[in-house]
Amino acid sequence: MAVGDLGKKLRGLLKDVAWILRRARKPDRESYVTIVKLSLLIVFILGAYSLIFSFLGYALTSRPSLLAVPYPENVIIIATVVILIVAALVYLLISTRGIGRGR
Repeated sequence: MAVGDLGKKLRGLLKDVAWILRRARKPDRESYVTIVKLSLLIVFILGAYSLIFSFLGYALTSRPSLLAVPYPENVIIIATVVILIVAALVYLLISTRGIGRGR
């Protein structure tokens, strides 16, 4: 790639960013609160997901522990946890589908 092509692409990118910043408007308070709530919900879900699976990974693979579970049962436990997480996410999607729409 030539230096001239890189310069053109960089100028185009900066031009696009400047256009977006000129066109963007500050959100009203209701939209801002909705975005913050959904962002916190996503962070909480990802944190819970990570915590659950790291705990399950430790509990199911540590042999000296009393929590160590033999092979067929640990697959069932992991599948059950995944199904519960998917069900909770579907419930959240259904219950929050009206957020962001006009009243």
